[in-house]
Amino acid sequence: KLAALDSDHRKLKKSHAALEDEAVLLRRQLSDAKNSGSANVVLLTKDHEKQMKSSEKARKRELSEVREMVKARDGTIAELQERARGYVEEVANLEEELNRARSERDAK
Repeated sequence: KLAALDSDHRKLKKSHAALEDEAVLLRRQLSDAKNSGSANVVLLTKDHEKQMKSSEKARKRELSEVREMVKARDGTIAELQERARGYVEEVANLEEELNRARSERDAK
């Protein structure tokens, strides 16, 4: 019986050593996975940052374009207002001239 128990004990020790080796291997794999996962997270973060910067640049470019369009619109409005003032003055001058001509005609 003692020899059988000793044999079983040796088998258990081998099995335990194999399990410990497997545990060490799994810990290494987990550590590697965490490290590569961290690398993936870093890469994803950098990719996300690039996308954010690209989006920000696009947004700034669009804002700049909108500002330019607003400036152009404001310039056109100012030009049209100036023309309208000129037309109003011209109409007032023509009305004044017409009234003078009527007055001269009525005076004759």
